[in-house]
Amino acid sequence: MHCKNCHTEFKGTERFCPNCGQKNIEKLNLKYILGQFVEDVFNWDSKFFTTLKYLILKPGFLSKEFIAGRRVRYVSPIRLYLVLSVLFFFLISIVGQLPKEESQGDLKAGFTYNDQKIDVAPEKYRELIASNELDYYVKDTLGFTGSFDRYMVKKTIIAENSEGEFGNTLLDQLSIFLLIFIPVISLVYKWTFSRNKYDYIKHMMFNVHYNSFIMFLLVLNELTKFFDRVGLSTFRLLFILAMILLAVGYLFKAIKRFYERKWWVVLYKMLFLAIGYLSLVIVFVILLMAVSLVITS
Repeated sequence: MHCKNCHTEFKGTERFCPNCGQKNIEKLNLKYILGQFVEDVFNWDSKFFTTLKYLILKPGFLSKEFIAGRRVRYVSPIRLYLVLSVLFFFLISIVGQLPKEESQGDLKAGFTYNDQKIDVAPEKYRELIASNELDYYVKDTLGFTGSFDRYMVKKTIIAENSEGEFGNTLLDQLSIFLLIFIPVISLVYKWTFSRNKYDYIKHMMFNVHYNSFIMFLLVLNELTKFFDRVGLSTFRLLFILAMILLAVGYLFKAIKRFYERKWWVVLYKMLFLAIGYLSLVIVFVILLMAVSLVITS
């Protein structure tokens, strides 16, 4: 008998090809197809939930296992991050369609630019767009004569009056910027923990796992919105604060385990990382908003 996949000759009584490992079956049938489907799904699910358990409960453990070569028992770091990212953005799209409850602390419409309050009503905005006079309105009526100021005010007015379109553009760009952020912040880790002699890829895998945990927290945050749809209620603020503290504590434990440093060294190193994170976040937020404003027509 010959294997239908690699054409290796073997005894017909063997269940699997000794060369490529494909299962030996005489004829395809529904039982085999369903069996393969169930096996693939449940094997992957089992591996995924095992990986998720270690990601949540043992900071830095998965990264340590990865560099030690014990990888087949866990979902790959990139795949784990992508699954949680897809779930996060999916929940955002679902939550965005839920009716919001009003709260007394809701912000009023409009925005402030250079200490000037700007509020263009939807009717006025549609009139300006229809007559192609938005630029003149910003320049002559609002008094922003500088080209940069005029551009920023005009784009912000457009964003405010096309919230759905701007929000979707923002989310599209966010998913791309998050992927770019990981390799960039990994360079900061490589410099901060240069004594470990880890190559760049190991630092990047650590950050993929850490950002996967951040994605998990963001997924939890979106899930809470199904039960509390007030914009910034006391519960939401406390939950966000708890997530920030948990993210910082998780990073401390993950660094301590992965880089094998003393607790006081970890605290010292985290000061440098905090500067790196803050600087990159500011740059990325500015770029994210600028790109989204430019794309939004």
